[in-house]
Amino acid sequence: MRKFLNDLKNTVKKYRPPKYVIFTVFLVLVLLAFFKNSVFDPDTWFLLNHGRYVFEHGIPHIEPFTMHEGFEFVMQQWLSSSIFWFLYSKFGIIGLQFLAGVLFGITIYFLYKLCMLVSKQKFYLSSAITIITCSLLLIQTVLRPQLFDNLIFAMELYYLELYIRKKKNKYLIALPILSLLLVNLHASMWFMLFIFMLPYFIDGFNIDLKFIKSEGYNKKPLFIVFIIMLLIAFINPYGLDAMTYVFRSYGFSSVNRVVGEMRPLDVTILPGKVELIIVFGVLFIYMFNKQNNIKLRYLLLFCGLTYLLFAHHRNLSLFLIGVLFQLADCLSNKFKCYTSKYKGRKYTNILYVTCCFILIGYSIFIFGTGHYDNQNEPLGAIEYITKNYDVTKLKIYTAYTDGSCAEYHKLKVYLDARAEVFLKANNKKEDVFSEYYKLQFLNGDGAKFLEKYKFDLLILGKLDNLKNYKDKNYKLVYKDDYREVWELIKKE
Repeated sequence: MRKFLNDLKNTVKKYRPPKYVIFTVFLVLVLLAFFKNSVFDPDTWFLLNHGRYVFEHGIPHIEPFTMHEGFEFVMQQWLSSSIFWFLYSKFGIIGLQFLAGVLFGITIYFLYKLCMLVSKQKFYLSSAITIITCSLLLIQTVLRPQLFDNLIFAMELYYLELYIRKKKNKYLIALPILSLLLVNLHASMWFMLFIFMLPYFIDGFNIDLKFIKSEGYNKKPLFIVFIIMLLIAFINPYGLDAMTYVFRSYGFSSVNRVVGEMRPLDVTILPGKVELIIVFGVLFIYMFNKQNNIKLRYLLLFCGLTYLLFAHHRNLSLFLIGVLFQLADCLSNKFKCYTSKYKGRKYTNILYVTCCFILIGYSIFIFGTGHYDNQNEPLGAIEYITKNYDVTKLKIYTAYTDGSCAEYHKLKVYLDARAEVFLKANNKKEDVFSEYYKLQFLNGDGAKFLEKYKFDLLILGKLDNLKNYKDKNYKLVYKDDYREVWELIKKE
């Protein structure tokens, strides 16, 4: 037994897998992204609903899906929604899964190329960092425009690093194209292009501190591209309103409380612990690595993205893409370039690849090949309503998580998962989201709320605060394990 353990230890220590083993792991990550995107959530429903509307009616400027009238509207995800709907209408959920796998695969490619570039072609180091980064990215890989965001930010960093290291302006040509794409695919994230770019501006100045020294490269091409990126972003259906969307949609306490991904870092739960470990793990590597000094642009990226991560859980993907690749530069002196002569045994490679495909099989078992979650979506209640009522004449109350699915099925509802749409800063009429927040979390007056809107129907989940107020004027007409439907009693 001791001999076997020593032999195993030496095999692992000397093991240098060939490239096909590493690329098999990359393939596994792509397939995991494919199978993980098999469950619809509220955001999936409203994205599909948006895309269908664009194909049927064009791009709207007045919000067309809810019971509210005259809300100004920026469909900030119009292009990604249209792509989602086109694939879903032609191929079903398999089309969406395929898109998720392809986008995630291309993101892996650019992150790998980025790590190879900054590590000076250290294959094993680059592969390890790419695999770790993308494995963590899978945590937040869902059917949303974020799939495009991750790819665009990885490409931006890659071309910025190419410009600095190759000293050729042609690599900056890609940045205005990325700006045009992102403002149409996901306008609320467009400004992040410049957040990623800012440290590269600063690093172009001549700064010499005790532990940090800037590279002082030519900033003029960066400035010119910056201006072009701004100007080209006006090519979108909403102009400046889309470009400034982020400033009207974030920083609201009500949104941060209700929307889980907008909550700050919480170390009392597992995701918060993992995020904290990642941040301090990177910091530990930088502090105790004596061979390479941290570049100024990397330090600024680390500080800025750490702040964003601590502010909102949703920014984990930005941190992973903008920070972990830096370790390829930091640790590059500790690794050698790839050699085809690797030490190890043939059965080790076979075992390695086999484990990868076992993981794929497990993901298929866990995630399935596409389904809807009745516990999270009011599908039974919606089916009952559409069969028994003329939905074009109804005002329906739904909670934040239920509205998107109801709207997809042509119901006019009070609220859905697009939190920022219901802020007065965006719709220019009424702060509906704050009203909902007070009702559900601050013990707002439910009776007064019902009197104000006189909903024809209420779709209520088990924990909805309106359950305490509906008995006098509403009667129960439908009930399943997850939802109830209450109908307004018409007075003669």
